[in-house]
Amino acid sequence: MTILMAIDPGNAKRAGKVCYAAEFRDEVLADLHTFTRETARLWRQRRTVFGVDTVAIEKPQQDKRSRRVPPSVLIGLAWNGALVASALDPEELIEMPPREWKGGINKHPHHLQIWRRLREDERAVLASSEDMTVEEVYAALKAASVKHVRTGKQTKHKFYDKLDAVGVGLVALGRMARAGSHIE
Repeated sequence: MTILMAIDPGNAKRAGKVCYAAEFRDEVLADLHTFTRETARLWRQRRTVFGVDTVAIEKPQQDKRSRRVPPSVLIGLAWNGALVASALDPEELIEMPPREWKGGINKHPHHLQIWRRLREDERAVLASSEDMTVEEVYAALKAASVKHVRTGKQTKHKFYDKLDAVGVGLVALGRMARAGSHIE
């Protein structure tokens, strides 16, 4: 069994300074996690039979999209993500800045693209992580996308960071196109 752990770095105090992770077993989304360095290390210790083959992680970038984000916030995200990735002790590390894995597409339409790339059983993994049905998750994602189109405002729904981790994983696995390329 191969394990890919895809990570969307996080460092918000209100969320417990966690990173969001999507675990793919044999290229299928199998579980979602929130990790600190300590919980990632504990998770890895319990997984003595099957270690992490690959960690794919979003590498924060400084560009026009992040111009209003203080450098200290980006450094904190990068640092926390690196600590979690290191604690998982992967055989391979894939780093992808947002411009590389998702390009300039807005988060809400991109989340719908990620959703469409998931198999039905993988959608159920995502839904069960918040004790929701697949239909409820889709409705929340669609509502956030429609609101963004109408108002230009972001809606931070329950899957906001989890779907980014899933997207990083799908791109690393070649199941979703990297920015500027196409997958049929």
